[in-house]
Amino acid sequence: MSNPVAIWRNKEHVKKILNRYGVIVSWTSIKIAPPAFQEEAPYLVVLVKLDDDEMVYGQLSGLSIENIFIGQRVKSVLRRSGKVGDEDVINYSFKFVPVR
Repeated sequence: MSNPVAIWRNKEHVKKILNRYGVIVSWTSIKIAPPAFQEEAPYLVVLVKLDDDEMVYGQLSGLSIENIFIGQRVKSVLRRSGKVGDEDVINYSFKFVPVR
């Protein structure tokens, strides 16, 4: 079950990252995922250098492994994070999407 307190505390970090732009400096494909993310595997995780030079990592959404490249421009957006049970709190976090 998701911990509502942990989700609440994480919202401040998420708010700082939302709607910011940057470029991909490194990436990897996660093929063996933790239980909450097994349905999403394989998925991409990227290291992004934001426009203010801050480095953050997160999941990449909306792009396949064939189309990702270093230096690609991305934006952080709010997306559902992982799978939860019927009685659990739905967790949202930031993910990156390509800028087109």
